[in-house]
Amino acid sequence: MLHESMNQQYEVEDIGAGNFHSVFLVREKKFPRRRHLLTCGHKGSLGVPRYQDTHRLQDLKISQVPDFDKIDFLIVKFNSSAIIDVDNNMYFWGENFDGSKQPELICNFEHRLLDLSFGYKHALALLEGGRVFSWGDGTYGELGLGRACMVAEPVEIKWFSKQGIEIIKVEAGSRHSLCLAEDGKIYGFGTDCSDKMFEVRLNIPVHFDKMNQPIIDIFAGDKHTVVVTKSGNLFRWEGAIGTPEEVNEVSGKLIYDIVTGGSNTIVIA
Repeated sequence: MLHESMNQQYEVEDIGAGNFHSVFLVREKKFPRRRHLLTCGHKGSLGVPRYQDTHRLQDLKISQVPDFDKIDFLIVKFNSSAIIDVDNNMYFWGENFDGSKQPELICNFEHRLLDLSFGYKHALALLEGGRVFSWGDGTYGELGLGRACMVAEPVEIKWFSKQGIEIIKVEAGSRHSLCLAEDGKIYGFGTDCSDKMFEVRLNIPVHFDKMNQPIIDIFAGDKHTVVVTKSGNLFRWEGAIGTPEEVNEVSGKLIYDIVTGGSNTIVIA
């Protein structure tokens, strides 16, 4: 919770929480055109060059972004953070998949960015038109590019376009990736736990065919996956395409939001 004096000074517009840090996008109440990014937590994830007390909020400055009023949305997961502006520029900071502890421009996407998710050492981006891009460390196949590899800049996963599949949401776990298609099917790649005796690494997207009902939302934790079906049932499994288990305590209830952590899931229903 913001300190009382901070509450009096700012109006919170967005909040993001990673493993050991938090980011707040706020607007000054006295001067509404002024927006700020405030961070606190583990030093390597804050994006600030100097820090004294990581338990206190610090004002994050990005020299390439003089006007935070152009921020479109904020993404925070694991030890990484990013902002995307209205011109599709993505500025990243953190200490996970590329070691960029200070905010810097990673890329400018050609089309509007619709969704973005960070894994422990990789990232997934969904662009307008259903095109999916990945980059980072693909040792476990989590990039979906057909081989284990390291990619410094976003590369399109062309498997989807070749199959005529339009993706509407992407989710990254620590070492696995999920993509939700328009028809309610999901595809996973990276660490697979469908065989509990062995860990398998999937280098290309694989259709998850163990459910007979359309899926409307997906969430990835550290090593687990959570999905919501069209009928309102909640299922979970380990890795990309593991064995689904229904969460009976929640299934059938009206679900408002789901947040996945390292080894836990919070459901607001």
